This record gives sequence, C-alpha cells and structure tokens, in this order.
Amino acid sequence: MLEITVEGYGNHMNTLETLDGVTSLALGLNPYEQSLLLSRIFDNLESLGVDAEHEAAWAAEIERRVREVENGEVELIDHEVVMKELRDRFGVR
Repeated sequence: MLEITVEGYGNHMNTLETLDGVTSLALGLNPYEQSLLLSRIFDNLESLGVDAEHEAAWAAEIERRVREVENGEVELIDHEVVMKELRDRFGVR
C-alpha cells in the first residue's frame, strides 16, 4: 500500500512542490497501480459532483453538434477519408 506523508505542509512545502512530489510517486508506480490510483481519483471527483458538471457540459455540446448536423451547418466526412488525410499530412502509412 502506498502511504504519503507530507510533514510541515504549509511551512516548507508549497502546493506545487507537493503536487510535483505526488506526481513523481505516481509515475513510479507500475501500470496496474497507476490505474488503481486513477480509479480512486475519478471516484473521488465523481463524489464531489465534478462528474455531473462534466456530463452536463458534454450533453450541451452533443446537442449543439446534433443541431448543426440536422440544420446542415456542418459537413460530415467519412472516417476513412479523414484517416487518409491525416496519414498523408503526417506521412504515416
């Protein structure tokens, strides 16, 4: 189990230093441990209502895009065409 202790927070460590330290520790975890950490962080954000705000913003964006398609305001391009254009532009085969 990963345990992080920050002594004297507010005295000799500022938030950026703490965040950098936590980031360094997280990047040192193996991929499985990183996925568990991310899952816990996302669960925490969801419990704070951040996910609901995010979902509402995406719902509004989706409605706007659907409305633009239905009103003929945007041109739809096939996936194959887009991928070919990207491969040609960036020289990827």
